[in-house]
Amino acid sequence: MENAYQLWRSQGALSRLLNGLKCLALGVFLLAAFAVSAHAQTSQASIRGTVHDGSNAVIVGAKLVLVNVNTHVTSETTTNNAGDYLLLNINPGTYTLEAISKGFVSQKLKPFVLQVNQVSALDFTLTVGGMDTVIQVEAVGNQIEASTTELAMTLESKQIADLPLNSRNFTELFIAAPGVSPIVVSGSQTMSYTTAIGPSMIPSFNGQTNRSDLFLVDGILDVETFGNAFAVQPGIDYIETVVSG
Repeated sequence: MENAYQLWRSQGALSRLLNGLKCLALGVFLLAAFAVSAHAQTSQASIRGTVHDGSNAVIVGAKLVLVNVNTHVTSETTTNNAGDYLLLNINPGTYTLEAISKGFVSQKLKPFVLQVNQVSALDFTLTVGGMDTVIQVEAVGNQIEASTTELAMTLESKQIADLPLNSRNFTELFIAAPGVSPIVVSGSQTMSYTTAIGPSMIPSFNGQTNRSDLFLVDGILDVETFGNAFAVQPGIDYIETVVSG
C-alpha cells in the first residue's frame, strides 16, 4: 500500500511537471509572438537603392560594396532584375559604398554616416567606360527615411550632453521622444528587480504599458526578465546615440 501511494505521488508530481512545462512552452511562444509583432525598433541601419545607366535603364547584376571606414568590415550585394539592391543589418558608423558593373565606370560614394535604425535610399547612375576607373561622388539621400512610418527619436552625444536632466539616469532622455508618456503605471513592479542610479522613469510608448518596453545596448538585449525594466544601467557619459520609438 505504501509503495502504491509513493507511485501515485510520483505520477502526480510528474503530471504537474509536464503541465507546467506545457504552460511554460506556451508562455515562451506567446512572448516570442508578441516580440515579433511589437518590436519594430532595431539598433542597425539599412540601405536600399537602384542602379541605372546614363539612359536611365536599370543595370542588372551590378555589385554594391559597402565598407566600414573604421573597421574595414565589408558587405556586398547585387542588383536584382529591377536594378534594385538592399543592404540590411548594418552597424552604425561611417561607410563608403561603391557600385561596380562590367562595361561601366565604377562609382564610389565618399564617406557618409549611418545612424541607429536609419533607412537610407542611395541610387547610382553609372556611365559607360572601364571598370578600372572609379568616380567618387557625395552621398545624396542618406538621410531619407521614406520607407518607414514609425514615430521615433534619435539623440546624438552633443544633444545628450546639452539636455538638462534631473538625474544621471538615461531613462529621462526618453521624455523628448514623440508618443512617450513619462508615467510608471500604478501598482507596477517594473523597477522592483532593478538597481538604478538616480530616479528612473520607465516610460509608456504610444499607449502601451511600460512593461512592454525593450532596452537594447549595442544591439544586445538589456532587459530584466521579471520586471521588464533594464538589467544593467548604461552610464550616461558613455552613451553616443539614443533611439526610441
